[in-house]
Parts: sequence; structure tokens; C-alpha cells
Amino acid sequence: MIGQPTERVDLDAVIDEVQAELAVRGSRRSRCLPPSHGRGM
Repeated sequence: MIGQPTERVDLDAVIDEVQAELAVRGSRRSRCLPPSHGRGM
């Protein structure tokens, strides 16, 4: 029973970290995409 809550907490922490990383990467990609397309066109 002790391992179950610990795993759940770890998963929540990992999900939060992943979401934060995705948000940062998404913002960076969205910023990098316009200039890339502009140069490509």
C-alpha cells in the first residue's frame, strides 16, 4: 500500500515536468517556425 501512493505522486510530478517542458518547447518551436518558413519561402 505504501508503494502505490508514492508511485502516484511520482507520476504527478513527472506529468507536471513533462507539461512544463512541452510548453517551453512549444513556445520555442512556435517562435522558430515563422522565421524558418519565411526563409524557406
